[in-house]
Amino acid sequence: MKRFWDKVDVKENNECWNWKAVKSGNYGMFWYKNKMVLSHRMAYALEHNNLSIINHNKNYHKNNNNFECVLHHCDNPLCCNPNHMYIGNNKDNINDKVTRKRSQKMIGSLNGHSKITEQDVINIRKEYIPRKNGGLKTIAEKYGISVTNIHDIIKRKIWSHI
Repeated sequence: MKRFWDKVDVKENNECWNWKAVKSGNYGMFWYKNKMVLSHRMAYALEHNNLSIINHNKNYHKNNNNFECVLHHCDNPLCCNPNHMYIGNNKDNINDKVTRKRSQKMIGSLNGHSKITEQDVINIRKEYIPRKNGGLKTIAEKYGISVTNIHDIIKRKIWSHI
């Protein structure tokens, strides 16, 4: 415990206690029993005498909404103040990210894979007249995308926000 807390800038109870040691991205990392664990998870585990919370395989949470996440009330990933943390599941963690506007909505031309723009979508919908103007194939060739994509744009299965 001493080795862990020596790496934390402990302050008043209501303040963030920032991690001072190794970081990975925005999060603090602590070496514990031959593996790296997130510092805020370790802080929560130590405070609540529940080391089982740090013993999950790091890939366990990917498809498991019941995975216990340690979330921050303060929205500071380096904070290790147990008073700023609470337990949630993976879905809670994702919802927290969206609520705090830390997730990017990659729709339309903001999506790096998009080959067309919002204006192209508007034009495609205007240009399409059933059984006229060469049909879906002609429009697909004009915009450099598949017939399926043209069909889905027209039927609003994709680009439905336009």
